[in-house]
Amino acid sequence: KCGEETSEVDITTFRAYYESAAKCYKKVVAKSYSTIRDKLNLAVVYMELEKYTEAVELLKKIDKDDATYQVYMYMAFSYDKLLDFTNAREYCKLAVKIYERLPSGEKEPLNSDNIQNLYALESKMERL
Repeated sequence: KCGEETSEVDITTFRAYYESAAKCYKKVVAKSYSTIRDKLNLAVVYMELEKYTEAVELLKKIDKDDATYQVYMYMAFSYDKLLDFTNAREYCKLAVKIYERLPSGEKEPLNSDNIQNLYALESKMERL
C-alpha cells in the first residue's frame, strides 16, 4: 500500500494494533521485572488511543528517582490534550529542565519529533 492515501479502514486497523499493543504492555508492566521503558511505551500507546488520563495515571506511578524527562514530557503532552494547562505547563517546564541538563550524548536529537513537540508545547504554555 505504499504511496496510497490512508483510508478509514487503515485508521481502524491502526487502532486495533494499538489496542493489541496495550494488552501486551499491560501484561508486561504488571510483572515485577518491567522497566521504565515498558511503562513509557504503554503510556505512548495510551496516548495514541487518546486515553490521556490512563497515560497520566501510569506515568504518575513511576518513582520520581527513576523518572526521566520523557516521563514528564509525556505527562505534559497528555495534560495538554486534557486541556489541563496548569499541569501541562508544570510538567513541560520540568521535562525541558531535565532534558537540557543531560550530557549531549544522552540527549534525543533536537530535531526529533519528541523534542520539537516538547519545545512547541513550552512555547504554547508561555503564551497562555
